[in-house]
Amino acid sequence: MRNLSTGSGLQLTVWQLSRCTQLITTEDNTAPMITCPADLTISCDGDTSAAVRGFATATDNCDPAGGIEIKHRDSIVSGACANAKFIYRIWTATDSCGNASRCTQLITTEDNTAPMITCPADLTISCEADTSAAVRGFATATDNCDPAGGIEIIRRDSIVSGACANEKFIYRIWTATDSCGNSSRCTQLITTEDNTAPMITCPADLTISCDGDECCSKRFCYSYGQLRPCRRNRDYAGTASWQALVRMRNLSTGFGLQLTVVAIRVDARN
Repeated sequence: MRNLSTGSGLQLTVWQLSRCTQLITTEDNTAPMITCPADLTISCDGDTSAAVRGFATATDNCDPAGGIEIKHRDSIVSGACANAKFIYRIWTATDSCGNASRCTQLITTEDNTAPMITCPADLTISCEADTSAAVRGFATATDNCDPAGGIEIIRRDSIVSGACANEKFIYRIWTATDSCGNSSRCTQLITTEDNTAPMITCPADLTISCDGDECCSKRFCYSYGQLRPCRRNRDYAGTASWQALVRMRNLSTGFGLQLTVVAIRVDARN
């Protein structure tokens, strides 16, 4: 500021001005504050989606909630069996300036449920019938996590004798095991019985002709399962005439077979 004379007796005061500029820079170097859903353990058939298991949330010092991008990715590690696994769900929150923060949610899946097994129906069959599973049926099973092809089904037979040699009780024990070792069992009972009598075949019928002294001088005897001419009886020797007397009687062979034997008695008459 200074005073100037105008030459006309007028005094002026003149102001001289100067300027400067202040630069205020705002910056955002602070990542959002992120919070993950709680860790949890679920069954292998449970829904692992974020829609069911929860979303992460985040706040930022500058951006409103709607200005923060939140996304996730899963890193899966196998567990002790096929249906057990560890899902590490990594959540990332990023603000509008690219600042990011992360948290991890652990979802553990486990399989503690045994398969549902169904045995073939119990049945009673004849003793000579085929008892194999190929004929008498196989057990079936379903599992909450494994497909049908992933279930192992095996069997073993426990046999108990019945009232006779051909009667027995076959307890066929079926076991279904899933890929995590959970198993269930059921038992099929197959009863064999023998109600059929044997088929018996007798020896052929036999007709013996007695013509002349040569035949009629012989007796026919049953011995050791055979009917054969007896040796000549000395009492009947000679050239006299002969008379044959026929008698019938039943003999048991000792093998459950009843035979009718013709005994020919020869009497000598002079």
